[in-house]
Amino acid sequence: MSIEFTTLDQVLKITIFINAVFLIIQLVAYYGFKSYLDFNLLVGSIESRNVSFRMNTFRPSGLFQEPNAYCTALFCLLSLRILRTQALRKTVRGADADSTFVRQGSATPLGQFCVSRGAKSLAVTDYIGLVSMLLTKSLWGFGAVLMLFWLMVGTKRFILILAPIGIAAFILLLNFPMLINDLAKDFSPLMRIMNLDEDRSRIARYGSLNNIVADKFLILGHGIDSNNFQYIAANAGAYLLFCLGIVGMSLLIIWGQLIQKIPLKHTLLISFLFTTSPLFSYMYFWVWLGILVALPKADKNTQFWKTTHENPIPSWTTKKL
Repeated sequence: MSIEFTTLDQVLKITIFINAVFLIIQLVAYYGFKSYLDFNLLVGSIESRNVSFRMNTFRPSGLFQEPNAYCTALFCLLSLRILRTQALRKTVRGADADSTFVRQGSATPLGQFCVSRGAKSLAVTDYIGLVSMLLTKSLWGFGAVLMLFWLMVGTKRFILILAPIGIAAFILLLNFPMLINDLAKDFSPLMRIMNLDEDRSRIARYGSLNNIVADKFLILGHGIDSNNFQYIAANAGAYLLFCLGIVGMSLLIIWGQLIQKIPLKHTLLISFLFTTSPLFSYMYFWVWLGILVALPKADKNTQFWKTTHENPIPSWTTKKL
């Protein structure tokens, strides 16, 4: 079965938009109308974990059971959208200057529309998706937004933008500690960041380095075991380390980088997703992983811009993957 690139883009945008809308509806219903909408219960599933009585805060999750689950799904969808947009933008920049498209097609309103539609920037829907991840108040979601922002702007711009913000926040913390404490009381993610060493979610998901050092069997791994890996940490990376060991993990990385030739930024996206709960039983994870691995080869081997004197319009609207 083949997938059209534009069909893939449209499916991603629609899915992002639908999920963001349900999350925003849930947020507006709670704060605007004092009504708690649990979409999971409405469709016969188990109760969502949106309300934290310990921290006295509401964290929307839309169609998902918890905020982290929402953020992992949106991370997968948005990362593919960003990578596709960058691939199309790169194709436009690398087009032959003597091609009929450059000389004729892009000079026409229709040609300019095709370029801007396919490769110029992300859609408004994508930014709505990013904002919706922040609205969940998930710490992993905040990190995911930073990761996606890095993917969008590149390392240099990322540092240039984030460095002044970090310095300003550090100065503010040193000079106005009481103000920061007051803000933390009203903004639960800030409170959790300030108390990471005591945060229950952080302890359960990432554990301690001592847990790894104390296990000598992690050199070669314990084999497939989904019941006991949580003593290291409750995330996908810990599961793979527990099962495959350091040697197995090293071979997996070598296979991905040298044999499959997965680009570094794609590897970093996969690695970041492995810092949250294991998603190996979720179909969307395997679909995301397959597309993520296939995209670089498709972008390299596919000629997006077929132009002729009779038809100087780019063919990305019909090209198959």
